[in-house]
Amino acid sequence: MKLTSKIIRGLIKESILKEMSSPPVEFMYDMIDIGSPMVKQLSKYLLPFKDKINFRIKNDGSNINIYMYYENLEVGYLKSNLILKSNIESTQEKINLFSVSAAFINIKKENGPELFRMSGFGPVLYEICLETVSSLGENYYLTCDRSSLQPDAYNVWAFYFYNRNDVIKKQLDNINIPYEYSITNNPNLHYDSWTSEDYYETLTNNIIWPQGPNDDEKETIKNYVNYAGSKDPLMKAYRKNLTPFTDFIKYSGIQITYEK
Repeated sequence: MKLTSKIIRGLIKESILKEMSSPPVEFMYDMIDIGSPMVKQLSKYLLPFKDKINFRIKNDGSNINIYMYYENLEVGYLKSNLILKSNIESTQEKINLFSVSAAFINIKKENGPELFRMSGFGPVLYEICLETVSSLGENYYLTCDRSSLQPDAYNVWAFYFYNRNDVIKKQLDNINIPYEYSITNNPNLHYDSWTSEDYYETLTNNIIWPQGPNDDEKETIKNYVNYAGSKDPLMKAYRKNLTPFTDFIKYSGIQITYEK
């Protein structure tokens, strides 16, 4: 069944509003924009425990750390760091790009609710980080770890790319590929991405670099570049113009503390 705005609005009313007094109308429409999966994350993982959960966000300008606590026990952590850009001088568009470099859930069997031990709430931390980075300015974006990536994390980025209309996607280039194959033709958008290469070769069973005399270098590289431009969620940078997820968390009474 296709999830229309009407259905999502119903999910909000049934799953979230029963946990709290009715929020202003503008919150309702902002929540529609984040999509039903994140609405379910709120209603399943956060609001039932809103009196026991809190977040701490530390931003020193180069690193953004998201901490999640359950009854003062640190149960989740996500770190993103600002990636250094190319030194090539250019008048073309430049962006400030943060990459997620670490994320983990830390709940021992004897601590925390059973729900958290059975299922992950990583998407909550990713969404807060995405909105935190986006709130820094219109040229701030978030992307995946450029050197390694777990399958669960890949699924988060794939969902942003394929299913989130509220998330803005910007194409990146792989700095490891010769510039003649550039998708953006912008040296300021070229970044390391071994992660993309690894997943490309794993998911497609294709190679990027020729392995023998019969392999055509142009063909193998172009196949990868076509994939990176049209199908690869890892060669994209993401941002949002609004922060409805974080705003709703605050409105629900869950504390978020900010530090430098």
